[in-house]
Amino acid sequence: MQIYLNAKYIQRRAIIGKWTTGLSLAVLLAGSIISFMSNVNLLPYAMGCLLLGFVGANIGSFYMRRFVRKPRPDEVIATSLKGLDDRYEFFAWQLPASNVLLSPVGLFVFITRDQEGKITITKNSWRQPFNLLRFFTAFSQEALGNPAREAQEDVARLKQWIVQNGPEFEVEPQPVVVFVANKVVLTVNDATMPVVHARDLKEFIRKQSQAKNGRLSDTVRKQLSRLFTTT
Repeated sequence: MQIYLNAKYIQRRAIIGKWTTGLSLAVLLAGSIISFMSNVNLLPYAMGCLLLGFVGANIGSFYMRRFVRKPRPDEVIATSLKGLDDRYEFFAWQLPASNVLLSPVGLFVFITRDQEGKITITKNSWRQPFNLLRFFTAFSQEALGNPAREAQEDVARLKQWIVQNGPEFEVEPQPVVVFVANKVVLTVNDATMPVVHARDLKEFIRKQSQAKNGRLSDTVRKQLSRLFTTT
């Protein structure tokens, strides 16, 4: 498999994550110190620092999880797909969608999640039971949210970009939600799109060769490859 990685993009956002996290923790500390002072006139400043620090810490955590913590989600995907031949091309942070696989069996858009524990997906409903561990690790894990909606948005952006920049043919990117944490337990009931663990991703892709829809001819695949690698 060929891997195309936007190293500069990742490096810049890693720096943003580190600086934002460090500054936010300093602001939170300042807010905590001010809040323990006896001067009530300083209370608004303490609350402002705590609020600003909390928001900044969440932003920093977002970047840290994607661009600093090892292995990064794109690295987990690349490792899981290792062994596929050179007709398979993985693009990380190169295109309007963050993680894209171009292959003979289709064009795939991967949305990643790093949650651990039990996750239940029923149609378009994504749920993770609350527990105290989640509360104390709030900054180390992102909110589950609705990965299906995020995947659909990425697919739409990629389709629009292809239409604006590429050859005149129709291609339908296929969204896949990929969980990258080792200790996640997935229960999938009639999900609106494929949901897989990273360790099962290569097998999932191989099985798509049996599907009637989504396959790309060599001509289309090569045209998309030139578009993705030269634009």
